[in-house]
Amino acid sequence: MSPRFTHMNKWIVIVLAVIVCSGCGNNQAPDVSGIKADASIRRFDKDFFSADTTHTMQSLDAVEKKYPWFFTDFIRNIVIGGATDTLHDLPVILNAYISHSRPLYDSALLKFRNLDGISGQLEKGFKYVKYYYPAYKLPIPVAYSGLIGDPSVALTKDALAIGLQMYLGKNFS
Repeated sequence: MSPRFTHMNKWIVIVLAVIVCSGCGNNQAPDVSGIKADASIRRFDKDFFSADTTHTMQSLDAVEKKYPWFFTDFIRNIVIGGATDTLHDLPVILNAYISHSRPLYDSALLKFRNLDGISGQLEKGFKYVKYYYPAYKLPIPVAYSGLIGDPSVALTKDALAIGLQMYLGKNFS
C-alpha cells in the first residue's frame, strides 16, 4: 500500500478521537467557534462518472486538473490497487472500473445528493483538530463512489476521501 495510505492510520485515529471526545458530554470542551476550517466536500464522484468512456483518458484529464491533490491517489490506490503492468491497459482498467462501479454511484447519488450535513460534522471535528494541532494542514474532504471493498474512508497526503458506496445503508441491495 502507498506510504500516503499508511500515513492515514495515525490521522484517522486522531480525527476519530477528537470527534468521540467532543461527544462525551464533557462541558469543559474548548471553545472552537473562532477557528476557521473548510470542510466542504468536493464531489469527485460526479466529475469522475461524467467522463466520456469513449475517450476516457482525454475526458479524465479535466478531472485530474480539477482534483490534482486526489486524482493520482485515487487511480493508483483505488482503481488500480495491486495490479501490475497497467501502463498500456489503463484505459481498459478505467472503463471497467467505471462500468462496474456505476450502479453503486447511481445509488449513492440518489442517497447523497447533498452532503452539507456531513460537511457540518466534519467542520466541527476539523476545528478541534486545529485547536489541538494548529500547524496541521487539514485534508480536503472529497467524495468518491467505488466498488464494495474500496475504502469507506481514506486519508491521503492532501485529501480525506469518503467512499459513499459504503454508506448506502443496511437495506441497500
